[in-house]
Amino acid sequence: MRKKLILYIICMMLLGLVGCSKKDPLHLGVNAIVVEVNKDTGSIIARDPDEMNSTLFGEGCSINCSKAQIIYCKFGTKDLKEISLGDLQAGDEITIDLRESEVKSAKNGSCSAEKIQLITQRLK
Repeated sequence: MRKKLILYIICMMLLGLVGCSKKDPLHLGVNAIVVEVNKDTGSIIARDPDEMNSTLFGEGCSINCSKAQIIYCKFGTKDLKEISLGDLQAGDEITIDLRESEVKSAKNGSCSAEKIQLITQRLK
């Protein structure tokens, strides 16, 4: 009986340690509009869409894309392909995946993206 109790306590302690890990959750698909693309710095300026009541990016937030995967999905065929920062242009609708820590940074005017998806359907 005592061995079971000790084993139970050890298991609970291990579960407690695992539960205490501080992860940086990923926010998927934050909508935005590209205002400007800067290939030299590997960044874009993005703003909140007009129809959204969001204040995450405001009228302009600098988003570092140097480590971000940038993709395009053609909705008609569901074809998915990786594209480059140069394929984005002002006025494009995009979704941006951000870590929780970067959401906080975005409210201060700059952040880094994990992934960007071009939503505007103009590529072949």
